Amino acid sequence: MRNCALTVHVSTKLNRSHVVTGGEALILPSLGRSEQDLTGGIRQRVTVEDSMSAVHASHGPLKPASGHLRSEVDIVCSMALATLPGSTIPWAAMRDDYSVIRHHIARVVPGCAAYDDKIKQPGGFVLPHPPRDSRTFETGSGKAVITSTPIEVLEVEPGRLILQTLRSHDQFNTTIYGLDDRYRGIKGGRRVVFVHPSDIDSLGWSDGDMVDPGR
Repeated sequence: MRNCALTVHVSTKLNRSHVVTGGEALILPSLGRSEQDLTGGIRQRVTVEDSMSAVHASHGPLKPASGHLRSEVDIVCSMALATLPGSTIPWAAMRDDYSVIRHHIARVVPGCAAYDDKIKQPGGFVLPHPPRDSRTFETGSGKAVITSTPIEVLEVEPGRLILQTLRSHDQFNTTIYGLDDRYRGIKGGRRVVFVHPSDIDSLGWSDGDMVDPGR
């Protein structure tokens, strides 16, 4: 990242990725999905897809944190309008009405015909998934290709632990919205190390001790 002449972030919240930049850096704050989006003078809706290929519409109920915030769609389309003069792509139309984007998606993405109409249905719709729906696979053999990888066992020296990161409650991808984790009974902080009770005892620690993971 530091070798780039320019880095640009479109972000809903400040985060640590903003401190690793190119020669010049821009942070473009945008509306979050929980905020009202009135781009183009209408209440816009975006679509989200879950891990089961279910798609539904989403629009924010909250007043934006600032009147100066613009949506991600607005930012990207406006940059395209400014940098691609004479483009035949209808950037302004897509910016002012997100359903225009969905109509374009419906024309080219399999399973997304009538996309904008389907998201108006209660609960949205489910995208086609050939392995799940018809047990078909687009491979040379027409069958699923399954590979296995040997498990590499990490040997840990006495007095040391293997650490891994965990996703916590009130977190969406890498964006943290609160300091509490009700799943694990943590309040007021995220810099927490969970250790098995037997490992805590062997290391001579007590539950709740302050530790320095770098030592």
